[in-house]
Amino acid sequence: MNKHFSLILLLLVFLNGCKNSEENVPVINIDVTDAETVNLSEIATDISVVPIKLPNDKYVAEISYVKKINGYFFLLDRDVSPSITILDSNGQYVDQLRRIGYGPEEFAYLENFNLNSKNELMIYDRERLRLVYYSFPDLKYLRSSKMTDYWMALEAIDDNSLVVVNDTDTESGEYKGVQILNANSMEPRVSDFGSYPMAIEASFDQAITKTSSGVFYTNPGEFTTVYKVEESGFNPFLKLDFGDASMDQSKWEQTNIGDFMREMSREGKVAGAYAFLSGKEVSSFWYMYESFQNHYLAVFKNSSSKAKSYSKIRVTGVKEQLKYPRGIMGDQYYHIIYKSDLDSDYLNMEQNQNSIFSTIYKSSPEDETPFLLTYKLK
Repeated sequence: MNKHFSLILLLLVFLNGCKNSEENVPVINIDVTDAETVNLSEIATDISVVPIKLPNDKYVAEISYVKKINGYFFLLDRDVSPSITILDSNGQYVDQLRRIGYGPEEFAYLENFNLNSKNELMIYDRERLRLVYYSFPDLKYLRSSKMTDYWMALEAIDDNSLVVVNDTDTESGEYKGVQILNANSMEPRVSDFGSYPMAIEASFDQAITKTSSGVFYTNPGEFTTVYKVEESGFNPFLKLDFGDASMDQSKWEQTNIGDFMREMSREGKVAGAYAFLSGKEVSSFWYMYESFQNHYLAVFKNSSSKAKSYSKIRVTGVKEQLKYPRGIMGDQYYHIIYKSDLDSDYLNMEQNQNSIFSTIYKSSPEDETPFLLTYKLK
């Protein structure tokens, strides 16, 4: 009897431990009504700029997304002039992939990309449903493979695995959701991580982030959950509670994005978070409030359960407020700023000649090539 009792007791302890592991996921509370305007210098350190230096015959129309892989910047222009522009760590031009079309070496819609462990630049062509591979850094066409699924965001977990947001419809009318794939065969390694329709619609590029602390997926919903993504699966990392500004779960289950956006605006709700960054002492994320165009930053100490929100971030020497980030590298955010965004009156003042923007502004005031602004939150 004692032996059986001991086994039962051990089983109960094990089950209780499993339950607690779910219950003990930290909850971060966010009060959107408490959001403030702040100067970037008050909340960030290591603020710097990286000029984008292009030849006269090259251009970038609109930068949708920025990745930094193996010391190179990859600038994705998805919608205006589909291309990937590659720069070295100092912003010097390396090459540009701009092969739009329906030929074997071309792509019709450049949804996303990744540089794999074989030094191959993998392009996901959403319109033609295929992967196209080019050698790196010389960008010679290698091969292509046909796909059956529609992807949105994607990121490498390691050399063997990818995590993707898969918005392919299933027979039940739902999306396949978020998957961990074998990086070579593209077959699922882990069972589909199901999500409600609007959660997938709101999973943009930076719903998946690769930081110095690992890869994270931010799954929006009435209670947004941040998962740490590993080859073995999705592990709950923390939950985000927006209180009265949270969209009701029933809204996330609907299928019409137009209705969802109208309700978000009419009711003053948050449509999930993205660009999650986990630092040693401070963590942060961005979220959309009242519309997909209205972006707030939230910052919290890792020892705290409450985040501070910033509705507007000012940068000294820049006319407009800082727009949402276009990428994360390590423990830093990257933003795009154009020279027309700079405050010429401020930069022309003698006492402001040492501003981080002065050299860029004076080098060619009429040049509209953007540059990267990077910083680390403190």
